[in-house]
Amino acid sequence: MSTSGRILPTSAGGRDGGIIALGGGSVGDVAGFVAATYLRGIRLAQVPTTLLGMADASIGGKTAVDIAAGKNLVGAFHSPDAVFADLAVLATLPPRQLSSGLAEVTKCAFLADRESVAQLARSLESVRAGDLGAILAALTLAAEVKGGIVSQDPREAGLRELLNFGHTMGHAYEAASAYRVTHGEAVAVGMVYATALAERLALTAPTVRPELEDLLGRAALPTRARLPKGVWSFVLQDKKARGGKLRWILPRRIGQFSVVTDASEAALRAAARIVERAA
Repeated sequence: MSTSGRILPTSAGGRDGGIIALGGGSVGDVAGFVAATYLRGIRLAQVPTTLLGMADASIGGKTAVDIAAGKNLVGAFHSPDAVFADLAVLATLPPRQLSSGLAEVTKCAFLADRESVAQLARSLESVRAGDLGAILAALTLAAEVKGGIVSQDPREAGLRELLNFGHTMGHAYEAASAYRVTHGEAVAVGMVYATALAERLALTAPTVRPELEDLLGRAALPTRARLPKGVWSFVLQDKKARGGKLRWILPRRIGQFSVVTDASEAALRAAARIVERAA
């Protein structure tokens, strides 16, 4: 919030002005939030410089800032007027940041279908090596899946909820770690947790989680973590909760997901033990 205040009011101009968000996902989130709220909305151009920003943060119009209580708890919907992405800038990223962006691409592949998962698996080595053709294919996959969902449900009234696969535990883990883990690393762990929870609830076959973990491993993303003690307090503050009930996005199979609101504490704890095993 303090960053938002420093941007305004001289930087953005009047209602006919605008903001250019040049940077990673966090820059896009903050700049987008300012554009959504300053003068009740001004123009916005997203210029993402990270794989995460290109694959996820610049698509869909969600903007938000973090507060002490948790991640992305203050925000708005504000679609950019334009998005410009130059893949050449990805060569400046350290390997860890490139891998972080692949978490959201992996999520989109699992939301789509088995062929998308196979396609991504074949290309991950090339993506991590910086092959621009492979990176473009991965970004196209993510944009088509997320864009297709958002176009049907821009305000997250139903279908768009599926894009939160891995985010309930992922955001909580990210915040509880004091952001020492990247967003992508946290979402990767969150997806494994959600899939383990689906197993405990007998919603999915035990073969789904190994497939997810294999893909995340190819992307150099974690599949196990020692969850911080404070993680559950952040889980309970999840912004997707309704009527005091958490809403878990859980896989039934690749390409088919459900929203679950009645997971027992025993199942939640059992899934956490799976994620923490050998962490």
